Amino acid sequence: MKLSAQVYTVRDYIEKDLWGTLAEMHDLGLDYVEIGGTFGLAAKELKIGLDGLGLKANATHANIEQLEGETDRIIEECMVLEIPAVVLSSIGKAHYERGWTAVARELEPIGRKLKDAGLHFAYHNHAFEFRPENGKPGLDILYETSDPALVGAQIDTYWVAYGGGDPAAYLRKLKGRVKHCHLKDGKLGGPQPHFLEVGQGDLDWDDILAACRETGVEFGAIEQDTCERDSLESLRMSVDFLRSKGME
Repeated sequence: MKLSAQVYTVRDYIEKDLWGTLAEMHDLGLDYVEIGGTFGLAAKELKIGLDGLGLKANATHANIEQLEGETDRIIEECMVLEIPAVVLSSIGKAHYERGWTAVARELEPIGRKLKDAGLHFAYHNHAFEFRPENGKPGLDILYETSDPALVGAQIDTYWVAYGGGDPAAYLRKLKGRVKHCHLKDGKLGGPQPHFLEVGQGDLDWDDILAACRETGVEFGAIEQDTCERDSLESLRMSVDFLRSKGME
């Protein structure tokens, strides 16, 4: 499994200095980044800049409106940037309140179009998907009722745990559907999520990383939604911890 980082983690730096921040991410030892759009640049311009820094984008995030209305643009950008995967960052209440089987039916045509273009499509979970629907977590219904060839999973480790699930168990249960994983840590049991650097929270990283290896996860992307210290320092701490655990 190759190590990456979602640029959202250091968005405060990205907003001020895109190229300088990406250079610092590479200096931390990262060869891959996960993005969400092209930062207002033409895809070709972004590709030239990433190449110059020795970075590759392993995935891009998009919202449901973009994926339904701008699929061709997203595919074109992925082709230019040589990005292999598109991730649905989240889905709103207006969609999932109709039921998770309906969500599955909504996502399959997107997944089919992306698959036909040679791209992997995955859904990124938060914690709300673990609210029960007919006695079963919504996330389970989504994956049980969608075609594995069309709808993959980007398991977010902390959100699974915060929602009451076992991240390693979900990785194993969804073997073959998880090519990209979000490596996220934090404290559990509080009324609000509490994000921390990977290795500083309550998650069992030996089991999670073993499950990633067992199930063929290709990329593990660090993501920290909020940082209590300098965000680049938080990212460095997470990189160092995961390198100590043998990640590439």
